[in-house]
Amino acid sequence: MSRACSLTGRTKGFGNKVSHSNRKTKRTFLLNLHNVSLRSEILNKKFKERIATKTLRTIDYKGGLDQYLLNAAKEDLSLKAQKIKNKLKKLISAEQKIEIQFKGLVLKIRKIEIQLKGLVPEKHKTEIRLKNLITKMPKIEVQIEKVGLKMQEVETNSEESDAKKMKVELEELKLRAQKIKTQLENFYK
Repeated sequence: MSRACSLTGRTKGFGNKVSHSNRKTKRTFLLNLHNVSLRSEILNKKFKERIATKTLRTIDYKGGLDQYLLNAAKEDLSLKAQKIKNKLKKLISAEQKIEIQFKGLVLKIRKIEIQLKGLVPEKHKTEIRLKNLITKMPKIEVQIEKVGLKMQEVETNSEESDAKKMKVELEELKLRAQKIKTQLENFYK
């Protein structure tokens, strides 16, 4: 069993251990690998993988295995992950792509709301976290707009109740994003 991430293909890194006297000795940086079972919503299947913690955090941030694989560049994935990605692409329609992006946005906004609840105005780290959240909000708003535009394209092609339902949920997401933005602005006042 090699010490490599099964999704990204990353292996151990090499570098120098530099002492106080600036003497360099070769060393290796091993990956922090974990055996994890990840579930694909679209394929409705579990995959047992040996993954680096960095990859696991990225999967969590993106909103799941499907979202991660669909958004990752082909060069960044291992052969096994590329095969899973190709299976996903075959099964997905335009409406499902929008739905997946929408779920990812909902997860991002939930995380920001949770982070906002935990902030205490007196603490020093609060200001750093606030700045981080403030930089994230415009990106999320742009993503919401993109999903809205794609949803309009799908609506013109097919008239379904799911598309209308998602449109209402998207409007709610926009309102939640605006509410978070005002909370962030009021935090500094």
